[in-house]
Amino acid sequence: MSDLIMFLFAPIFLAVPALVIIIHCIVAKKFNKIAQQKGHYDVHAFAMCFWLGIIGYLYVIALPDLTVRCVYIINEVETKTED
Repeated sequence: MSDLIMFLFAPIFLAVPALVIIIHCIVAKKFNKIAQQKGHYDVHAFAMCFWLGIIGYLYVIALPDLTVRCVYIINEVETKTED
């Protein structure tokens, strides 16, 4: 009886972890893209999100937005040169 149960549920035991890993890779890739949109191209956000999970996600969320900072500095320099 137990051999029959293992035979029937073996695909589930293999498919569920594979599905979890695939979803985890997709989410880590999305967070890597978010980190790059924030201006952090040298950060290894994919690896951090993949291996650390929620801690990696929180790390990417906490990254400062360098693109906004650059635009602010450019506008400030242009204002000073106009004066």
